Amino acid sequence: MQTLSEKHACKGKLHAGTQPPRHVCVQGENACHHFAASFFFSRNDPTRDKLDPLVATIIYQFLTSEPLREVLGPTIIEAVRSNPGIFQLSFEDQLRKLVLEPCSNVDPQEWKNLPNLIVIDGLDECVLLPSQERLLLMIRQAIPGCPLIFLIASRPEPRICRAFEHEAFSLHLQRLAIGDSSESTQDITTFFHHRFAQLQDTHHAFRYIEISWPGENVIWELARRASGQFIFAETVMKYLENDDEVPTERLQAILRIRAEDLPESPYPELDLLYDQILQACPKWDEVSKILRLLLPHGIRVPSTLASRISIDWHVPQTPEFIAALFNFEPGKLQSLLFRLHSVIKVPSQKEEEIDILHASFTDYLLVPARSRAWHIEPYTESEFYDLLSQTFLRAISIRSQRYLQTMQSHTPQLPDEDTLYLSDVLGIRAGGEPPIFVVFDLIRDVVSPSDELIAALNQFDPYPFATWLLNWSAFHGRDNGVAYWMATITWAEVRS
Repeated sequence: MQTLSEKHACKGKLHAGTQPPRHVCVQGENACHHFAASFFFSRNDPTRDKLDPLVATIIYQFLTSEPLREVLGPTIIEAVRSNPGIFQLSFEDQLRKLVLEPCSNVDPQEWKNLPNLIVIDGLDECVLLPSQERLLLMIRQAIPGCPLIFLIASRPEPRICRAFEHEAFSLHLQRLAIGDSSESTQDITTFFHHRFAQLQDTHHAFRYIEISWPGENVIWELARRASGQFIFAETVMKYLENDDEVPTERLQAILRIRAEDLPESPYPELDLLYDQILQACPKWDEVSKILRLLLPHGIRVPSTLASRISIDWHVPQTPEFIAALFNFEPGKLQSLLFRLHSVIKVPSQKEEEIDILHASFTDYLLVPARSRAWHIEPYTESEFYDLLSQTFLRAISIRSQRYLQTMQSHTPQLPDEDTLYLSDVLGIRAGGEPPIFVVFDLIRDVVSPSDELIAALNQFDPYPFATWLLNWSAFHGRDNGVAYWMATITWAEVRS
């Protein structure tokens, strides 16, 4: 195994919060020539927080790379054709059959003219800790005769460090500690110069501010506080770029805070910056509910619901879904998160998901010693089902009342598709069995119902719903909807 030389590596602790893999190390013509594929772990993205998609992602990039497609494509395609269930095999078997064996079959001389760099970024963000060791074990075992270069970027977590200390790595491994150094400080200083120049060109406040702002001394002070962490520099600039605040005032607020206030924190300057950002955020009680949903939580949409509607196995984080979950008025979600754009990505497209931008902000919120008053925990599965149940109950009440009014003023008719499937309640399209039935299964999955859920059930008027439900059941010759409802009444009686 080989690594790129230091001149091809970005300097600065990118893994206080990770960046896209090409930004980690692939710089310069030589590095780009070597680049073959990458995978970026992210604990905030359930599609990239485990080993499962790694091999498929890498071979997809092999097959879409013009030089690699010709030499590796036939072998990879044949392996898939001969075993259509290959992606159900273990990670080790997938990597061996689809990556290592096809690469080993290519003549070593031919590899001299082929891209062979595999970038694996954010290994520490793989949420299953044993999987981190599994990946390193496979790479370690592949070293003899392997034509690939593996560049692995990670924070130095103890489990990962121990795996790299294995004697089999000793002859092949080159390490580059990307930390607080004069070179990283200079790089961050250059970054600040560039971004401050951009800010002066784009922010409306600079029509009234002298162009010499902020001054060389301030830039050097910010670079010193960054301690080699690009994430600090990036967050500072995004914080200053907020259109509804004056950048000079925000910068003064940053410069007033002192790291001595957090002697126990491993990243005192960054923590104080996050504290400053959250202090400017109004209505923390509501904002914290949103952030709890964005934290890595491991919650899965229950199979009783997922099998009946077209929803992914993970909890959606689209603006529409979150607004419905917390019963926000239109525009309220965006208003609550407006001052958090330096740490939260709020998409303009409703089908895109809201994300925490940096893993370091997630870490900050989860560690009480760092976040103190801002500390939050992710929702438990039961708490999430509680919220989801309240959402469906609100929607069912509105729809069934509307249906009853239609029945009284027009010729009786069946509920229409949207009414049955609640397809616009959470911004998802539905299919299969109507989730108006499933909601009562969902309620029974709540271990300890909140006062809000009990109140929602007490306020729920069953008569319009019963009319709605019985008409549907009679038309389809089914009574399962009634059974769901009766089971929920029994559940509520036990807990009342």
